[in-house]
Amino acid sequence: MGFALTAVSAWIADVFRFGTKPKVYEKDPKAKCPTNLKEWQKMFDMIYGPMNKACGLQKCWLHVHEELCEVSGAYRLGKRRELRNELADLFAWFMSYCNWQELPLGEIVLNLYDERCDTCGKEKCRCPMV
Repeated sequence: MGFALTAVSAWIADVFRFGTKPKVYEKDPKAKCPTNLKEWQKMFDMIYGPMNKACGLQKCWLHVHEELCEVSGAYRLGKRRELRNELADLFAWFMSYCNWQELPLGEIVLNLYDERCDTCGKEKCRCPMV
């Protein structure tokens, strides 16, 4: 697994954990916490797949936008705890959207970045600051 995916998986796990294992994993110590984007996507599909299919692709995409606005608001107001919760919600809805579109996000990210900058191609980005 590439560095980028490992870093993303660690960040996602941190967002969901708040320093401890999520409650579902506390109840079942044998349960395995997702460790990569493919596993996260599969988990969200198992939990929300049928409900998301029933609400439709357009509503699913609108939820992604709604959550992004909530992330922006929490960031702007400096509400760190709320920001963490909204990032988790955004991630869940984005996973649902990818599931709806049958997009394997882990493969897509790895193919584009593959441990290098997608623009300059270097392992450490050398692109001019924007």
